Amino acid sequence: MWKNSIIRIFILSISFGCSQQTEDDTHKDSSVIANENTAVDSTLMDTTQADTSNYFKNEMTEEIYLLHESLPDWFIQTDLLNVQIFNNDYLLDNRLNPFYFEEDFNGDGMNDIVIPIKEICSGKVGFAIIHGKTNDVYIVGAGKKPKNGLIDSDDMKYRDHWRINRNKENLPGVDGDEPLILDNPSIELRTSEVGGGLIYWDGTAYAYFHQTC
Repeated sequence: MWKNSIIRIFILSISFGCSQQTEDDTHKDSSVIANENTAVDSTLMDTTQADTSNYFKNEMTEEIYLLHESLPDWFIQTDLLNVQIFNNDYLLDNRLNPFYFEEDFNGDGMNDIVIPIKEICSGKVGFAIIHGKTNDVYIVGAGKKPKNGLIDSDDMKYRDHWRINRNKENLPGVDGDEPLILDNPSIELRTSEVGGGLIYWDGTAYAYFHQTC
């Protein structure tokens, strides 16, 4: 009988130790996750702290893979798709044709890239603009309203056409603004049979210029 008591005490000791270790591991994991969260500005995303988890860890689909493979080599080599901002917060979004544009949007002499994205937590869509020289990532829409944006411009799902605009002098805005003069190419966003506006670099951030209702 005393042998059975010793065995029961031994089993209880092991169970308590495993339970305590699991609880400690849980606290440890939540702490690690909290420390890995990257502080995000409303316009410019900080990519200096990155979780190098595979981009396809959560969304391993053929469509996402094909989108990834279609991106230019210079952008793939930056490894930005593998950092936390894309892996945990945004997905590539194949809603527009072509899938992406390359252009020197900020006038630093090096091509940048703009890619349609979707914010995972809200489902709101927009664009990621990445500067080729610095790898800085700017989010326009997808939960973040651009500078001078409309009330609902944090979600650009209603924009179904886009192209690169290289005009130096652009049409006035709907509020009787003066024509917009630009030194660099901009991104023209349109809604079928309605209109739209331009996303352009103003020297510090990407701003929106609304031209038609």
